[in-house]
Amino acid sequence: MLETNADVLRLRASSFEAEEREIPLRIGQLSPGEYRWRAGSRPGRVRIASPAQTITLPLPPRRETAITISRARQDR
Repeated sequence: MLETNADVLRLRASSFEAEEREIPLRIGQLSPGEYRWRAGSRPGRVRIASPAQTITLPLPPRRETAITISRARQDR
């Protein structure tokens, strides 16, 4: 875990698998709301309903990957 607070979660994860796999990630301190995530070069969006929620993200094969989940800006 590199950083965590109510609006952002940053971490690094490693995979030794030969193929990409989906990994479960339990959200700890993020407040409910809309978030954008990036796992390596793969972006996405997720809605967080509660701090105990588990989400699934892709983890590329055979490398260390930076994962960032940050609150999405509201369009005005």
